[in-house]
Amino acid sequence: PASAHPTEDEAAPVRWEFYVGGMFGLLLGFVLRANGLSSQAILGETWAALLRAVVWFGAFGLLERVAWSDRDRAIALVMGIAAVLLNLCVSSGIDYPSVAGPLWVAVALALNAVSLRPVAWLSRPGAAMILPLPILVGVVLGYAVYFLYPVLAASSLTREADESIAYFQSELAKPPKERAEVIGNRTRRINFIRKAVLERLDKAERLTPDDARLHVQLAWWHGLLWQHIEWQTARSDLEIAKQAIRYGDEATRLDAEGGQGYWVQYVLRTRLFAVLNEEVAAKGPNRDPLFVAARERDARRQYELAALKLEEYLPYDPTDATLRYQLARAWFKAGDKEKGREQAEAAARLDAAAVLPTRKLADRHREQVQKWLSSSPPG
Repeated sequence: PASAHPTEDEAAPVRWEFYVGGMFGLLLGFVLRANGLSSQAILGETWAALLRAVVWFGAFGLLERVAWSDRDRAIALVMGIAAVLLNLCVSSGIDYPSVAGPLWVAVALALNAVSLRPVAWLSRPGAAMILPLPILVGVVLGYAVYFLYPVLAASSLTREADESIAYFQSELAKPPKERAEVIGNRTRRINFIRKAVLERLDKAERLTPDDARLHVQLAWWHGLLWQHIEWQTARSDLEIAKQAIRYGDEATRLDAEGGQGYWVQYVLRTRLFAVLNEEVAAKGPNRDPLFVAARERDARRQYELAALKLEEYLPYDPTDATLRYQLARAWFKAGDKEKGREQAEAAARLDAAAVLPTRKLADRHREQVQKWLSSSPPG
């Protein structure tokens, strides 16, 4: 048989199909990267693409001419696989197709290069021939029962809860006489929130207890339930309010770098708990000075707790002007003008330096920051 590799007297054929494929791939990559760029950015991307093309063709031309033995190829592939696995021990990426695909291709090529011999006892006819089938069925069933079903069931329950929320909000937007009977009055709204929203979210949370988004939703809707009960019965159900905060705390534990768990607790304390105390202090039926002072003190405490919780998220996004604005608002409401001014100055500085519109303050927030800074001069 002819040798697999050309001899010294034979000229190795040029594999034009690989070079043409490389040209097409590099050109397609340039088009995708340059799409939507400005004229100045396209010029820089063109030079970068030319440099990549020179490096790619030079490397391919060199390596394509190297005659690899099976042993050398296996060693090179194993070293590459080991390097990737070592990196995956300290970083994520195995769930990305762009990482897992080439990794398993390299594993297959390495196994093919070493010419492994089949295991004798597994090659004999008998139980060993059918053993993989029940093992595979067991693995599939275990995955379906313990992993797939909880996620699918929780997703279905969450979708039903979202539909109920959308229906609830659309009905509330209608005039009172046109609203559906299920939310026609406050008592029915409380029952609707309990049954159609919270009951489904609770079931979904029990199925997937590590989903931080569910805990955020549970925190918010427990807060709204508390608010509706306050409106209906004029008494405070503290356990529901505490449960709302507990769900928010669990969301921050599950996703410490995500802002939703911190934000929902901030909103609960500032827009629900503190506002209720302020309204009772301002126009409640009990006008006893000690009672009014206690309600005002409770409101300031809620603003303080909201600011402290939001400050826990500050290291993850220290350059967000809106985050600084919300912190300034909470500290001023809590009565700490020094901390309020510090955050207001940071908000103004970051707003002036921001380039993206999404990182800048709204006009009304910018005006409020200027009022804070002018009314509270540095001490």
